[in-house]
This record gives sequence, structure tokens and C-alpha cells, in this order.
Amino acid sequence: MSDQSNNVSIWREAAFRAYLGSTGFSGMALAMQQLLLSWILIGILALPADQVGLIQAVIGLPGVLLMLAGGASADRTDARQMLIRIYLVAPIFPLFLVLMEQWHLLGVASVMTWGLGMTVVQSYSMPGQQALLNRIAGQNIQQGVTAATAIGFVVQVVGLILAGQIDNVGVSPVLLSPAIALGLAGLMMIRL
Repeated sequence: MSDQSNNVSIWREAAFRAYLGSTGFSGMALAMQQLLLSWILIGILALPADQVGLIQAVIGLPGVLLMLAGGASADRTDARQMLIRIYLVAPIFPLFLVLMEQWHLLGVASVMTWGLGMTVVQSYSMPGQQALLNRIAGQNIQQGVTAATAIGFVVQVVGLILAGQIDNVGVSPVLLSPAIALGLAGLMMIRL
């Protein structure tokens, strides 16, 4: 016997479309952050490769432990509410770096602060997204995972293209993009 809900496309579900919008915007912002971190350290601050590697490790390593805490939080609490809070607070980090650049205070400390903030965002948002996908997709989990994975690749490419415009438009305008994208991710999650 075939269940009627298995025949309905997941794309008809408004909640799933809002979920994809939210994860798409946040995925684009996080992809931008990865490229911008290296670009700012190497291209703007002109740090040598060994220092850049060390800074990236210092920024990335806490994410491993925080991912465990993020997963536990996503399992214990309402993942949607958690993601709303994360995405609406997250724009503070790129906006902080915009201010540092505008005030001519862009340096290793400000870049590390921004990077660590974004690591926290990523460490808590990714498990929350995964937990929420299971709840939203229901019987259509395979369709949901496939669509979310495909959208994830597309938004990463878009994010990398936008981040690559740093030489053309400058640091501040490029950093406004992930701030806006994270805010939109929050608004899409509210619609969920």
C-alpha cells in the first residue's frame, strides 16, 4: 500500500521552502566567511602563510567542541527557536568587521574575533538545521536531504563568487552581504 503523503512533492510544503531559504542564505554567508578569512589575512593584512595557518586553526578548532554542544542543544530544545536566535544575532559579527575596517582597526585581533564568532554560528546552526530537516521532511526525508544538499552546493558557489568581489568593491560592501544573508536566514526561519 502506498501512503498518500509519499506521493506529494516536498516542494509543495511551505515549511520546506522556508527551511531551504533559511539554510540557503546561511550557507551562502558561511561560504563567504571561509574565503574572506583567508583573503583578509593574506591579501589585506599580508600575513605569511605559517601565521595564516595558525590563525585559521585557532579559529576552527573550537568549532569541533562547539559542534557537540550545538548538537546537544538542537536535540534538547526547539531547533527552530534556536536557529532564529542564532541567525538574528549572527549579523553582528560581519558588521563588527565592517566597523573595524571603516575605523581603520582591521587587524589580526578583529579578524579572529569575527572568525570565532562565525565559528560559533556555524557550530550551533548546522546541527539545528539537521534536526529541523528531519522534523520538516517527515516521510519525504530522502527528497528533503537531496534538495538541501543540492541547494547547499549552489549557495556555496554564489557565496564564493560574491566574496571574490572583494578587490572590485572593497571589504565593507562584501562583508555586508553575509550580514544581510544571515538576517534573511533568520527571517525565513521565522516564516517556518
